[in-house]
Amino acid sequence: MKKVYKILIWTISSIVTILTIVLLLSYIWISTEWKDHYTELEMRIYGFKINTSEKLPDNFYLAYDTVYPKQRNKTLRKRFLQTIWTFITKKDGSLRNQRECSSVLATRFIHNKKIMGFKSLDSYIMAHGLIKYTSEENCFDFIYNRPIREEFSYECFDKPMHELTLNENIEYLIRLEKPTYYSNNPEKLKERISELNITDTQHKAKKP
Repeated sequence: MKKVYKILIWTISSIVTILTIVLLLSYIWISTEWKDHYTELEMRIYGFKINTSEKLPDNFYLAYDTVYPKQRNKTLRKRFLQTIWTFITKKDGSLRNQRECSSVLATRFIHNKKIMGFKSLDSYIMAHGLIKYTSEENCFDFIYNRPIREEFSYECFDKPMHELTLNENIEYLIRLEKPTYYSNNPEKLKERISELNITDTQHKAKKP
């Protein structure tokens, strides 16, 4: 019996060790693969473009943290670990509920070369090179300073983003998740807002 127990422990330990090595090598490959497709100069230029983005209003940061707690400045390493943990636990829903890293999303607004043929993986690989010359915070500003975001603000509230109140920013972010859905289902929009326990009598969801 003791022999069987020792074999079992040895087997489990070996599997854990092998998986650890595989995961470590995978992360090293993903974090360095960009060098085979981009030059340091290209990444510096992209980083400069992102770093010169205008800062967003404080109300917007607070609204985002209200709608998506602890999601704004997520790092690539944390995202990688979350993906691995989801794979191990088979809880796909938990990963879908997580926001993507800002550096990954930023790559979709700049020149993104075809590396592996999968858009999400290509963006993830490029983000590892991009983050050397910028930060998740600057990438976040870059993403939400796009002209299309400003247009959506006018569509929802008929004013620019920097004039939105805290609660208007919260509604803006929720609408941005599913623009058509929430425009056609204003009651669902109110339900989504109420889930956040927002108590401001001045907050009113604009009718589509």
